[in-house]
Amino acid sequence: MPLYKAIIFDFDGTLLDTETFHFHIWNEILAEYDIVVSYEEYLDEFAGVPTPVNAQMLVEKHNLSISQQALLEKRENLALERMKTGDFKMMPHARETLDFFLAKGYPMALATGSPRPDVDLLMERMDLAKYFKNTITRDDVKISKPDPESYQKCVDFLGFPKADYLVFEDTPNGALSAKNAGLTCYAVQHDVREHHRLQHADKLFNDLKAAMDFLRGNKLI
Repeated sequence: MPLYKAIIFDFDGTLLDTETFHFHIWNEILAEYDIVVSYEEYLDEFAGVPTPVNAQMLVEKHNLSISQQALLEKRENLALERMKTGDFKMMPHARETLDFFLAKGYPMALATGSPRPDVDLLMERMDLAKYFKNTITRDDVKISKPDPESYQKCVDFLGFPKADYLVFEDTPNGALSAKNAGLTCYAVQHDVREHHRLQHADKLFNDLKAAMDFLRGNKLI
């Protein structure tokens, strides 16, 4: 009998390749203040961190004249506008992974630190809504990742014992959120430079195919 009976996915960087998009959005906003963020800095300090926290960090670090709330609104308005026409791709093997779990009848949920308008727009554009019984966004929780609330809400909705869940994440904060909720977490991160920051995950893979091969090979699904 399979060990796992329900699957929860992170969104950005796990299913959808959006990290480069968000990296460019931040740099477009910050160019007004003569600030440039390198991609390595973005991965270390921004990826997997709630956008309001990013905004607060930038205001304090660079002593910006704009408020955290105003910077956040400017950034999210620009991101939502760009998402309407931007070119997005699924992460490698993400679609086939979702198709596998859907065909096998696994209940799936989405737990993301992104705001609801962004998620709804991209889910529609990429035809992803059909896979998920529940979607928890930043707007649905009091505290976003690494707090466990996002994952706890998915657990409460799907109704399985915690031992039955498998989570797929790609960032340290995301993996910590899943572990804080008492769930098994597989980290999937193609950038080996980030692997040392994901050691708290239960397993670490370069891509979803490697994770799925492991699961099938060990009859865990």
